[in-house]
Amino acid sequence: MASKESVDTISIREMKASDISDATEILVIAFTKGEPMTLCLGLTTHDDRIQNREMCEQGAKDGISVVAIDTAKENKIIGVAMSCIPKENDTAQSDPTSDDVHRKYEPIYSILDELEGNFDDYPDYKNNPDAKFTKAFKVGVLPEYAGKGLGTRLRHATTDLAKSKGFQFSVASASAPGSQRLYQKLKYEELAEIKYSDFVFKGSRPFAGITACPSIKLYIKKL
Repeated sequence: MASKESVDTISIREMKASDISDATEILVIAFTKGEPMTLCLGLTTHDDRIQNREMCEQGAKDGISVVAIDTAKENKIIGVAMSCIPKENDTAQSDPTSDDVHRKYEPIYSILDELEGNFDDYPDYKNNPDAKFTKAFKVGVLPEYAGKGLGTRLRHATTDLAKSKGFQFSVASASAPGSQRLYQKLKYEELAEIKYSDFVFKGSRPFAGITACPSIKLYIKKL
């Protein structure tokens, strides 16, 4: 069992391109064996590493993701919170390529597209369609730093960073009990949900076997 580390020496800063590899590995550790949809589809560590690296590369470019570093450990990266700017032609989410890994993720992309479509009818956004918003994605910390509130600090940092850069909304899809509690704690508004047992993709119900959580939920926060 990993020993717990102190958070007194933890600082948070904007994610840089040089952080991509370390951030990717943290997300793989945090999500491959714990995220309900990933588990239900039988996605491997290799699959998840490719998908998470693409996300980290985009996050570093967009400038609204952050990392936590331990200054007592030679500035080791110990946590990451991903936020990205939606793209009109977001091939990673809405038009997966023929790449084998992306094909495996198609049911996840599809349920996210359906869920996030509810944001278009959110009154404050519908009345101001030119408003800028970010998508809040994964938050992860190394196991020895878990349970110390770092996930909350990291997500706070991304919303503060986005607000400072002129964004008006943060949109988050939460697929597991832990992430749903996080967004509730951060005072995000629950906008919509899709029950895993009801979701249909190409004639099948790929997430009907999920028992850890009944549904995936969409949360909104005005910045």
